[in-house]
Amino acid sequence: MTEKKIVIGVATFGRSEYLKFCLESLCNLMLPENFEVEFILVDNNPEPQVELILSAFDFPYPVHCFHEEERGIVHARNRILDEAVAFNADFLAFLDDDEMADAYWLTQATSSLSDDISIVTGPCLSLFEQPKKWLSYSRVFTAKNVDTGDYAGTASTRNVLFDMKIVTEQNLRFEEALNWVGGSDTYFFIQARKAGYRTHWNNEMPVLERIPETRSNFKWILKRNLRFGGGRVHRERLQKPNAVVAIREFFVGIWFILKGILESLLLFWLDHHFLRGIERTTRGFGIFYALFGFHYKEYKSHHGH
Repeated sequence: MTEKKIVIGVATFGRSEYLKFCLESLCNLMLPENFEVEFILVDNNPEPQVELILSAFDFPYPVHCFHEEERGIVHARNRILDEAVAFNADFLAFLDDDEMADAYWLTQATSSLSDDISIVTGPCLSLFEQPKKWLSYSRVFTAKNVDTGDYAGTASTRNVLFDMKIVTEQNLRFEEALNWVGGSDTYFFIQARKAGYRTHWNNEMPVLERIPETRSNFKWILKRNLRFGGGRVHRERLQKPNAVVAIREFFVGIWFILKGILESLLLFWLDHHFLRGIERTTRGFGIFYALFGFHYKEYKSHHGH
């Protein structure tokens, strides 16, 4: 039987120390039977920086490093798509450069594939450099509560394995208009869902994300939720007329703000409800921020080292 090929793709920028942890975890993967595995690392730094780091690791499968000169997460992700196509990959697995994969990550992901399941995703757990109890209440750092095998709705590039037919037959790419504002991976998998590809959840394929101190604070959490709210608007504008988006998202924004305020006020003695109410309210303001033409360009900066 001809082996199917899986390409693991990681894009990196400005996080060489975190990248080392990521690479170490990928070196220690248990490899699935009847699959050929290769690894693509795309360096999105202004000047190539990571090839020397990569050479220090002993991978049990072929490794390829490319430098993507065009700055931005979308360009780096699309470079991974292009190289995966060039290597005739049947499946592509994405992981972020600040994450560590569980040893059984890839074997668990492939075990979920079937004729009806083309996209598999799983939990992303947080490893805080400066742990604070209240951070665990944030929606930003809370893993989805989904049972293995259930429909997951959508996915992101921080933990996913998908059939490359999504790229080769549907011509899907990461949307360049979302390069700085974020959400290009969410939009990619929304488009895949519309094309008939279902995303399923597997709790046994976790990844561990390192959270630096610059992201484990109230200010950053509010900014992230502001971006989430604005991201809704940016994605909708790519699919529907502006007038339709403006009317619909106006009422969605009002709903988010009012529900968030009520949640914060009525349940202020419960830490998790209070924080989540504030987050929901901030997402509502993010919707209006985007509706009025403002763009919070989160991906102009990076966190970690």
